[in-house]
Amino acid sequence: MDSIWLANYVISLFEDRDAPITNLKLQKVLYYIQGYFYRWFGKPAFLDDIYHWQYGPVVPVVYYAYNDNGSDSLESRLILPGCEIEDREKELISAIVKKCSGISTSRLVSMTHSETPWRITGSGDIIDKSSIEKYFLHCDPLEIKS
Repeated sequence: MDSIWLANYVISLFEDRDAPITNLKLQKVLYYIQGYFYRWFGKPAFLDDIYHWQYGPVVPVVYYAYNDNGSDSLESRLILPGCEIEDREKELISAIVKKCSGISTSRLVSMTHSETPWRITGSGDIIDKSSIEKYFLHCDPLEIKS
């Protein structure tokens, strides 16, 4: 699916929960969605690369789409055509949003910094998709059982 569409979908789920989400937190949620898609479905949620940035994993195309907000909470604002998304995928995304909405942004940054895909990637480099896949096949950092 398109990463911008997915980001907007995630923001709308946070809005439904009356939970604020910043661009920084959105980046961590997208990383976890990507990892859990590998774990549950054996495929990526989106094709855009995730990079090793100072505060953890970042999908630059999404970051730049929302960076005019600075550190303020995001609001869903992009009207995009519907995306093909299965019920099981929606359930997984909702479970990740539910879990992440209860975790502070600084804690999510710490968590991603301690995980292998981020640790083995050089600053500014692309986090290899295979390292994300391998990590999430063996680890369940948000404790979301499949």
